[in-house]
Amino acid sequence: GLLVAASDNNVIAGNTIGIDAANNAAGNVQHGVGLLNSSNTRIGTDGNGVSDNFETNIISSNNAGGIGIVAYNFFTNANSNNNTVAGNIIGTDASLTLDRGNIGAGVFLNAGNATYAVSDNIIGSNYDGSGDNVEGNVITNNDTGINIMPPVPTATSTGNKISRNSIFGNAQLGIELGADGVSINDDGDADVGSNDLFNAPVLLTTQVN
Repeated sequence: GLLVAASDNNVIAGNTIGIDAANNAAGNVQHGVGLLNSSNTRIGTDGNGVSDNFETNIISSNNAGGIGIVAYNFFTNANSNNNTVAGNIIGTDASLTLDRGNIGAGVFLNAGNATYAVSDNIIGSNYDGSGDNVEGNVITNNDTGINIMPPVPTATSTGNKISRNSIFGNAQLGIELGADGVSINDDGDADVGSNDLFNAPVLLTTQVN
């Protein structure tokens, strides 16, 4: 696929990665898109109302994850912070009908270097009031929808925003914190780990209009 290593302030937009022109699976051996020790990069749309639909990446049928944002002890060590993944189609085709899931997670974050962070990334909308309705990702047919892996000791992976995405039809959890299944809510949410093991919302009522 596409690997960005130790390079900041990039834009990856308007690509079809892992399927061919006839929507047949043509996946890469590894991830569709990888950000390694890289920050301030946008994958997908900026939601500014100019060619937003053309900025969508279709990332499907790859033999690892769809999009990976990682900090590893490799090449040049650095954080992978403040990246944005917005308005992409991950695990299907443009019509949203075909199963073209990635073997791994649709999107995964991994702070695998004890010194550096994978933090303050946005998966979906930034809720700045501009183009928020087109910034969500469609994430389907993958192993896991979004997986924030447990950081190695002394590394951090916090403040990553997941918002306004359509996550469905994945084999495992839609949003996984810690790669160990469902995380139990704790009173006061004082625990640490992937995204500080942020408590899941508790729905008390529903209303149909």
